Amino acid sequence: MTEGYFLQEYNVNESSNVKELSVDFNIVSFIDKFEPCVVTEKTGVLPTRNWKKGDDVVRNNTKYFRTTSIWSFESGVFIDSLYIKDHIVYVLAKLFPFKEYFSGLCEQKDLRVYIVITRISSEYQIPYCIDRESLNKMTAICQEIEFYNDTILNGE
Repeated sequence: MTEGYFLQEYNVNESSNVKELSVDFNIVSFIDKFEPCVVTEKTGVLPTRNWKKGDDVVRNNTKYFRTTSIWSFESGVFIDSLYIKDHIVYVLAKLFPFKEYFSGLCEQKDLRVYIVITRISSEYQIPYCIDRESLNKMTAICQEIEFYNDTILNGE
């Protein structure tokens, strides 16, 4: 027997410590001409949140006005899975059929069209993979993809 170190086998399931997971598709505009309701009309997809620049909102008895327009579709509202692939598949099933429409929006300089992948875990981060086909489809309908990963320590 040779002297040396024993390396412990390390197998961890991607979902083992996930607290929150979502894949969000967003269209944001800082100019007045973008109409979020048109996205809904063209696609038939109901957003999880949307508003128009200038809409008023009341917080703590104070009236504010929205400075941006937004149309957003968030997977975490509709599916309860701890696997990123499930969220991506869900969002793409809803939005990819309108690839040409979203691709056209991506060409507009006054719009930001992007996907945010959010994963909040407890204690430690576990790697996850996104396959090439999914990445290609996502980049066909948006300008960029943001990854937000956070860890909540000690149950905070």
